[in-house]
Amino acid sequence: ATNALFIGADSDTSAGTRTNNTRKIGMISSPHYSNTAMPVFGIAMDNQASNNFIYIGGAYSAYNAATAIAFWTGATTASETGTERMRITGVGSIGIGVSSLLSPGGSRRLLQIASGSNGAIIAMGSDTSESNNPRIFSGQYDLGFAAGVTTGTLQFYTNDTERMRITSGGNVV
Repeated sequence: ATNALFIGADSDTSAGTRTNNTRKIGMISSPHYSNTAMPVFGIAMDNQASNNFIYIGGAYSAYNAATAIAFWTGATTASETGTERMRITGVGSIGIGVSSLLSPGGSRRLLQIASGSNGAIIAMGSDTSESNNPRIFSGQYDLGFAAGVTTGTLQFYTNDTERMRITSGGNVV
C-alpha cells in the first residue's frame, strides 16, 4: 500500500490529523455548477470502530447530492469514453443498458433492463449455465419465466400461500 493514494483524517477535525482508534473520513467532491451552491458530493469512505462505509453521491449535509449516478465501461482495454451500462436516477429508479428510463406513474420505482439482440435475462442462482438457474427473460415482445434444472417448478403465491404450481413436466397443480 505504499504506492496508494490516501485521502482522509479524523472526522472531527480540519487539521488533517490521524489519531489512532478514531473515526476517519475521506471524501472526494466537486464544485457545484453554481458558485454560490454547496459542492457536489462524489464519494466518501467513513471508517468507524465497527463499520467501514463507502457512500456514493450523497450522505453528508454540507454537500449537494448527485441527481444521477452513471456507471460506464469499455469493451476493451483501449476503449475511449466507453458506454454507459447502468444509471441510478434521483428518484431511485435503475436502468441497465439504458440511459433514458421510462417514467412509471405515481410513486413507483423502476428497474428497466434494455434488451440485447437476444433479449434480456434476470438469473437468480449461482450456476454459470443459464438453464440451471431460475430466471425471468424476455424477447422483443415476449416474457418468460423458467425454473432451473430439469426438476424445477414454477410456483405462484398470494397472501403467503401457494395457489398454483407448474411442474417440470408441464402439469398445472
